[in-house]
Amino acid sequence: LFRRKKPELFGFVDAVSEGVVMGWGFDQTSPDKPVSIEILVDSKIVSTFVATEFREDLKNKGKGNGEHGFRVDLSHLSINESLIVRFTDTATPLINGELSVDRGTLRSEFDLHIEKSDPTHVSFSKKFQVGADHGIDCYCR
Repeated sequence: LFRRKKPELFGFVDAVSEGVVMGWGFDQTSPDKPVSIEILVDSKIVSTFVATEFREDLKNKGKGNGEHGFRVDLSHLSINESLIVRFTDTATPLINGELSVDRGTLRSEFDLHIEKSDPTHVSFSKKFQVGADHGIDCYCR
C-alpha cells in the first residue's frame, strides 16, 4: 500500500486587490521557519521575499508561529499576460497563485477574501465564461 506524501511546502494567494498580492506560505517540516516566495510577472521574476507577516488565523490553524503571511505591492508594474506566485526553492505555485490578465486587470479562477474578524468565513467569486461575476459565501471548518 502506498501513502501519498503530504507536500512539505503549502501556501495560498488569498487575494489580489488594487495591485497588492496577499497570501501565505508554510513549510510543514519546519513550522516556525519562514519560506522564500517569488513573484513572476509576464514570466520575469519581479520580487523575491521571505513570508514573515504575522497572521492570527494561521497561528490558530496550527501553522507554526503564524509568521507566514505576505503582502506585496505590484501596483507600479504593468502586467500584460500573467502573474505567478511560487515557492522559490521548488518553483511550485501556491494555491490560487497562477493568475492571468483579463482586460488589463488581474483575474484568477477564484478571487478569494478571508475575513480577519472570522477566519472561518470565506467569500469568493468566480468569473464564468459568460462574463458575469457570481459571488458565493461559504463557511469552512
